[in-house]
Amino acid sequence: MTVPGNLSSPLLATAAAAAAGGVATKSLRFNAGDSANLSKNFSSAGNTKTWTWSAWVKFTHNGNNEVILNSANGNNFHSLYLRSDGTLKWDDVIGGSDVQLNKITNQVFRDFSAWYHIVLAVDTTQSTAANRNKMYVNGVQATFASGNDFAQNDNSQFNQGSAFTVNIGSGYNASYSSIYLADCYLIDGSQLEPTSFGAFDDNGVWQAAAHSGT
Repeated sequence: MTVPGNLSSPLLATAAAAAAGGVATKSLRFNAGDSANLSKNFSSAGNTKTWTWSAWVKFTHNGNNEVILNSANGNNFHSLYLRSDGTLKWDDVIGGSDVQLNKITNQVFRDFSAWYHIVLAVDTTQSTAANRNKMYVNGVQATFASGNDFAQNDNSQFNQGSAFTVNIGSGYNASYSSIYLADCYLIDGSQLEPTSFGAFDDNGVWQAAAHSGT
């Protein structure tokens, strides 16, 4: 099933009343040919069991795996990327072989003129496996064709602190991506719904809103 993108850029659209005034105003462009990326080692660890990551992404798709988010320390890594077939893959791996999370979406994302709002919402303390790792695209929860969920109380390979390098736009097999990124958030210690970052307008189109805090 192909999921249509947001028909208007979150940078230009008029948000719903609940999202008024919260529309993103700028974006970053990452060009694979320039080895462009954002990279940071955070000085201290956050909550590795419970967190939410949210961003608006526009793909240009150079034919390779387009890395969106990557956190790595050697063979320990957490990653989200667009595969060459248009599906999204979400991984969490320890030592290169202990696969804590391995998800591939049923939906494909092939509209390279559109912006997609992607939310990763993690809480491995949840008793129900499917609730430990949720992905939303344009306000709708994604479903997965394959893969396993976090085991209860797993520590993800994200939000780990200084030993892990967090990259946006690079990091998977030393590759770089050609994407646009806007309105990026990391919420430490909370598993949030997409309505914390956006709302549907009167036409049913998902629009950006400023996150007001938890």
